[in-house]
Amino acid sequence: SLSVVSSSGMAAMETSATFTILHFNDFHAQVLPFKKDFNDRETNAGIARLVYEIKKHKKQNTLLMVGGDILQGTPFSTIFKGEESFSMLNYLIDYMVLGNHEFDYGQENLQKLIKMSRFKIFSSNVIYQNGAPYFRETHFIHKMNGIKLGIFGLTTQETYITTHPKNVQGLKFLDEIPTARKMVSQLKQQGAKIIIALNHIGYRNDIALARAVPGIDVIVGGHSHTLLENGVRINQTLITQAYAYGLYLGVIKLVVSLPTGKLLQSHSSVVKITPRTPEDSETLKLVKYYNARLDGSLKRVIGETQVFLDGNRETVRVRESNLGNLIADVIKNASRAEIAFMNGGGIRAAIQKGKITVGDVIKVLPFNNTIYTMRITGAALLNVLKKSAGKAHDDGGFLQVSGGLVIKLKNNRLVSVLFNRRPIVPSRYYTVAVSDFLAAGGDGYSEFQNGLNTTPTGITLSDALINFITKTSRVHPVLEGRSVRE
Repeated sequence: SLSVVSSSGMAAMETSATFTILHFNDFHAQVLPFKKDFNDRETNAGIARLVYEIKKHKKQNTLLMVGGDILQGTPFSTIFKGEESFSMLNYLIDYMVLGNHEFDYGQENLQKLIKMSRFKIFSSNVIYQNGAPYFRETHFIHKMNGIKLGIFGLTTQETYITTHPKNVQGLKFLDEIPTARKMVSQLKQQGAKIIIALNHIGYRNDIALARAVPGIDVIVGGHSHTLLENGVRINQTLITQAYAYGLYLGVIKLVVSLPTGKLLQSHSSVVKITPRTPEDSETLKLVKYYNARLDGSLKRVIGETQVFLDGNRETVRVRESNLGNLIADVIKNASRAEIAFMNGGGIRAAIQKGKITVGDVIKVLPFNNTIYTMRITGAALLNVLKKSAGKAHDDGGFLQVSGGLVIKLKNNRLVSVLFNRRPIVPSRYYTVAVSDFLAAGGDGYSEFQNGLNTTPTGITLSDALINFITKTSRVHPVLEGRSVRE
């Protein structure tokens, strides 16, 4: 395209080109359309709709970038460990930064995915303990219309605590800011005119990066599940992120002067993927193929229970349940929090004594809820427990609690609470783990909604429980007097 620009009061003709960056992040294996809430309202997304929109927008001078975490979030990921999503997106993606949850099924599985990928999957700040880079290529020069775009990417240092330690054994995650400075310098030395950081470090860290490291033109973000509909500018850097789960496709337009490569304009927007978005027919065939395989995999035996796991509605919504105890403890262990809660209404079935299948767990925890951690005060914690105690019988908001808590109730009122045999200290902060439903203030728990340092782990409740049962082989949770009605 041609544009007229003024220089020293004189009109001059200058050629320019528009480059387009499409992006999404934190897809979390949302292969099928899913229900938005517990009332099954508004079916959303699904990979076939996302792919339709990508193909619609992917034209000349267009790149598709992914801000990490394609894995972890549904039974598809549990069973196929990323193979399904990579297969459906393989010929569309150009660059993908490594997310923390790409490690969740171990480095051997990650290497398998890297080998099957037809796109560049990388990170600039992941290295081995001996200092060698984890990826052969830590940054890239991509030419468009003869202009060099410099691309680097950062993976969150939280990976240490958001996946099992053995999954990142032998690895180090370097500090983002020094790494970014090094990458910007190297890319400029190689002739890059426009610098793009493809990050999985979260919105707050992207802001800090933009303030600390000059020379980055665009940050394509991920990890914090933030929706930036028109992007945010910090100094000369445009920060973008497209929420999560394939519900939005980000579109960045870069107007570049030719042949100098000077960035003239940058704009950011998002396209919402809705139930009215058509589904890509080729992708739909793959969805049906993997869905059929998944149905068979649900019958896979993962362990056994030596006792009846009581997930009956009249139990989990009213009193302590052995299955509620098991789930709360699994949430606590998976997140490494001090305390964990599970709302009784989120437990949808019991498991009979004997063999346990993947399908049994999915029936118990069907909502694809993920685990969040946060810090709340002891005062807020007491308010949470008062609300739980006051829930009417059959209210799904009654909380099953993890080990370490001993709660006494009388006439739907909280009588006393001990945590590790000591009273709750109102001024102290406690690290708490809950489902995304509770983290959003579900069942009236605004205390979780107002928590500090709220962090999505990306781990689904069902995955956490399946992994625990698989590793332990046999479970036999008992009632421990965690919630006692006088």
